Amino acid sequence: LIPAKDPLTLFRAYADLEGDRHHLVIVGAGPLEEELRDFTRAKGIERVHWEGFVNQSRLPFYYRAADVLVLPSVVEPWGLVVNEAMACGTPCIVSDRVGAGPDLVAGPGTGRTFSVGDAAELWEILRKSTDASVRQEWEQGAAKAISRATMPVSVEGLVELVEVTASHRPNGGGRPVQSTPVLTEES
Repeated sequence: LIPAKDPLTLFRAYADLEGDRHHLVIVGAGPLEEELRDFTRAKGIERVHWEGFVNQSRLPFYYRAADVLVLPSVVEPWGLVVNEAMACGTPCIVSDRVGAGPDLVAGPGTGRTFSVGDAAELWEILRKSTDASVRQEWEQGAAKAISRATMPVSVEGLVELVEVTASHRPNGGGRPVQSTPVLTEES
């Protein structure tokens, strides 16, 4: 629970969800925890479960129990938790600053992305996620998308990246090699 993860946006969106069947499970801890607890008390938000630090070996339990994973980060180069959640069949809702968003969430239909810091947009997506048919569609998309995340596919992608990058460099990928002898017969 750190500023870069922007949990307050999630709490603001969750505060406006109607009904008593929703639960917010917070896995992890950090310097913003007390501020978030104060926010929940001030807004009268119930059904927030503070799990604190959870060992990695127990995370699959939480992923499988969740209807969705929400990652509202302000800065997130990738977001490995997206891969982990999807491997457990859990769809994801992530900010547009999460690197995994375009590849694993938005494109393949495994959840939704929202504009970073936009609690109203996140609320709308959370509201839609309460529809079982929407979640089922996202779950199926998650299973399909993560099934493509294999080592051979990753290696093929890396090779393609290197080839494309090299083809856009001067001289077809680098400087010509010039051989200059270090020792000569005269030395």
